[in-house]
Amino acid sequence: MFIGRRRRRPLTPNRGDMVLHRRHIALRWSPTPSGSRVYEHCTPLECPRSEVSSGTTWLKWWHPHWLVARKRDAPRNPECFGDSIPLDRAMAEGTLLVYEMNGEPRTPEHGFPLRLLVPGIYGMKNVKWITNIEAVDFDFKGYWQRRAWDDRAEYQTMSRIDAPDSRVKSETSIAGIAFAGDRGISKVEVSTDGGETWEQAVIKPSLSPYAWALWHQQWTPARPGKHKLTVRATDGRGQTQTSQYAPPAPSGSSGYDGKVVNSG
Repeated sequence: MFIGRRRRRPLTPNRGDMVLHRRHIALRWSPTPSGSRVYEHCTPLECPRSEVSSGTTWLKWWHPHWLVARKRDAPRNPECFGDSIPLDRAMAEGTLLVYEMNGEPRTPEHGFPLRLLVPGIYGMKNVKWITNIEAVDFDFKGYWQRRAWDDRAEYQTMSRIDAPDSRVKSETSIAGIAFAGDRGISKVEVSTDGGETWEQAVIKPSLSPYAWALWHQQWTPARPGKHKLTVRATDGRGQTQTSQYAPPAPSGSSGYDGKVVNSG
């Protein structure tokens, strides 16, 4: 792997440097009663940190050949998949270069030889298949940014209703998730009358500063008939998610989630 910077000698950390700084992360899903576990080995961007010049403001990652991601009929572009992020975000706690999964080198499907994980920004800027990292003094526009997607790509605060089903008979639990990336969730509010009034939901302690927040609210319908359930969340900085709808492109989807339930 090549790690360099403009107009200065390249950096050449080896795998031993990465192992010395590596962290062990366990991710778990439960598709079966026994569950499953995936282990990832990764390294924070501490190895080259002391070598970066004071004029550097961005780190650029890219895969010069795009052999894995390229479709068979796609044109060959020497920099067709890459991106850059501000240096302060690259050096922030939680930003990782991941190189192993379950004790083995990552497969091409999972970003071999390196993939970037940056809490707080959408996956389009979490580059896979990294073979080159360069410290630069400009905002290098990546594959998606050259196609008019957002360059900052910070997560929109979102919340979602997962329960109950469309019909309830008596007291029930309204529940779901909320997420704002590395900003965290400070409050979730639920409305049972289409947004006329709001009540604060209970948030379960998060498993990680970067994980979804699980929330719930007990509710007994005051009358039979249709009820419009709506949810909104507030991030850790005190900013409440917008009610204005937006599609995923170019800056991430937004708007309140809601559902109609029948009671009685």
